[in-house]
Amino acid sequence: MGRIKAGVVVVYLDAGKLEKTLNVVLETLVILARKKGIRASRGGIKSGIGFGVDTPYLLAQGLTAREMIVERNGVFTTTAVGEKFLEHVVEIASIIEDDSLFPEFNSGKLIGAVLYALYDWSNTKTGEEMLSEAVQVASELRGLRARSPDAFKLVAITLPRMYYEDGKYTPLRLIQEVSGIVR
Repeated sequence: MGRIKAGVVVVYLDAGKLEKTLNVVLETLVILARKKGIRASRGGIKSGIGFGVDTPYLLAQGLTAREMIVERNGVFTTTAVGEKFLEHVVEIASIIEDDSLFPEFNSGKLIGAVLYALYDWSNTKTGEEMLSEAVQVASELRGLRARSPDAFKLVAITLPRMYYEDGKYTPLRLIQEVSGIVR
């Protein structure tokens, strides 16, 4: 992991703790999805996170390093920033759901794909910065849907399917690029 914030030493979780951390993320997303009327399962969400079997675990480690998930008395929980970030993941999935061309019964795969897209693969942002970017993505998506339905549809299809780990694109950059092309 790169530098996430000055003075913070990243501690790598052992396999058991990493599994517990990932389960907290998945279970929180399932609960948030149900509140929005979205059918999701932990397995469905996990299957949408990235393109490799290790990607969900890398993401869980990163959320922990950014103090979005913390361990207190042996129990892993989301922090206020982590909870808000995951709320925006579900919100963004619900914004693009109808135009994403994901199957109706994707069991949360779209939510996992959105989580993957919003994650800071450059490893330079804090949890607060990731949350701020998620808020901005949701706002930009709503605005794009209102001013250019065709551009919105293209973003809704592309955002959950891109490979973000190379750092060339972020959801915000994708929205900006598509907005400039489709008018």
